[in-house]
Amino acid sequence: MTPFKPKNIFSTIAILMITIFVVSMFALPNTTTTAQNIPTPQSHRGLGQIAMAHWTGVLNTDVTIDAYFAEQLTTPTGEVIRNGLYIKVIHGNGVESEDQIALNDSAIIKNQHEIQIETSMNFAQREGSTPTPHSTLLVWNLDENFARITLGNHPSRYGNSWDTESFTIDTVATPTASAAVTKEKGNTNTLAITVTAPYFDFQMKNTQTTTLFESFTINNNAANTYTINNYRVYVDTKGNDQIRACYIATK
Repeated sequence: MTPFKPKNIFSTIAILMITIFVVSMFALPNTTTTAQNIPTPQSHRGLGQIAMAHWTGVLNTDVTIDAYFAEQLTTPTGEVIRNGLYIKVIHGNGVESEDQIALNDSAIIKNQHEIQIETSMNFAQREGSTPTPHSTLLVWNLDENFARITLGNHPSRYGNSWDTESFTIDTVATPTASAAVTKEKGNTNTLAITVTAPYFDFQMKNTQTTTLFESFTINNNAANTYTINNYRVYVDTKGNDQIRACYIATK
């Protein structure tokens, strides 16, 4: 039999490429795809009454400021602070400075019309410079849907009627806890606690929900407070598998 001879170099290249593709298909190893757990976004998160504001171009400058407040604020580093205020400033020279603070009750004024916060926060104005205290006044107006910020001790004196480009105010539902008991050998039981925790994601600008679960080995008829992530859950058990009480305890 006369062997097949391609008429030109292009036919030869095409046949060679098809041959390599077919051989490689049979040579591929078997692979199995498994679902991966998607972690909670490492952005600002808030519980309780929360507020967010974003400003750019204050007083004809290119300064950008983001301010986040929540009754329980989780910062980008994962720190949880009660009545937390976090402010990030990007100065016109490109320097970024930020500060976070747990507010005293006396620093917050809340009513049906606005949230007002007056405190002091530390910001650096130049690369490598030591952060200095800035008197800070934040007002979130709920009726007119705007926010105002004033940072003192700064050459350009941010503030006056500096309104937001975007503004969010929300109240996140209270986290809830549930528990179940499984009877084990002897006088021990397994206590399974589930916390359903809604939170506001400042990066996504919406309310999300996360479910936390943990189990403990307990004695029969035990009553105790258990730590689940950032929550303390009180559970009172009775008999082999009865729950007398289960609720999130306040610190």
